[in-house]
Amino acid sequence: MRGEVSEPCTTRKHSQFLLTVGVTLTTVVSMSMASTSRSSDSQEGAELSPRQVRSVYLLTYSRADLTETATRESFAAKVEAAFTHIGVTITHWACSREAHTDGGAHYHMAVKLPTLRRWMAVKAFLASQFGIVCHFSGHHTNYFTAWKYVTKEDEEFIQSENHPDLVNPTDMRKVNEMTGGKRRASASGVPKKKRARLTPFEVSEIIVQKQLKNRLELMAFANAQKALGKTDLAEFILNRGPKCVAATLQVS
Repeated sequence: MRGEVSEPCTTRKHSQFLLTVGVTLTTVVSMSMASTSRSSDSQEGAELSPRQVRSVYLLTYSRADLTETATRESFAAKVEAAFTHIGVTITHWACSREAHTDGGAHYHMAVKLPTLRRWMAVKAFLASQFGIVCHFSGHHTNYFTAWKYVTKEDEEFIQSENHPDLVNPTDMRKVNEMTGGKRRASASGVPKKKRARLTPFEVSEIIVQKQLKNRLELMAFANAQKALGKTDLAEFILNRGPKCVAATLQVS
């Protein structure tokens, strides 16, 4: 009798063991996927909640289908079409493409709207019409920081027609010299250094490159950048005072 009972008991215990292992593996996989998702969110910011409304958006199209969306121009055109569908004309935009080691790529696009507008209908239109699933980051609250994120690595980024001039010669030099180091520092947990203020020499470089002839033109240029969130030049004019600004203009 004992031999007859032991076989079903053994089978039952074996089934329970397999069930326990299956549940454990499922839990591990779920935790791994959640960890991967959190890692991605930490780089670009968690996606906005449906109730959040912005006038600036950062879109990311990961693992892009390059047969359907092969260029920066084609991705930008589809995003513009999605906003047009909800009755919005984009004020400014910038679009970049970053390559993956496996041959794939992803797109980033910073978008500035004339007013606060919802984003869920745009996301839905891109998915239904073009098969594009975009991440709408909640990390950026002004256009300049979104633009800076988009253009940080892609030297061939594109911009909308009549886009404001946000490229200072000093910015591009610092990006070229420090991008790799900053990415490594961030990955290792080392805090980033505080943003350095512009020096008179750097401002003179801006004046020469942008062909600014006087204080009025310099202030107009600084105010145009400030309106989009880039404040370093406006801070220089305010903090250094009229004598320093006049001397910098004269030297330039």
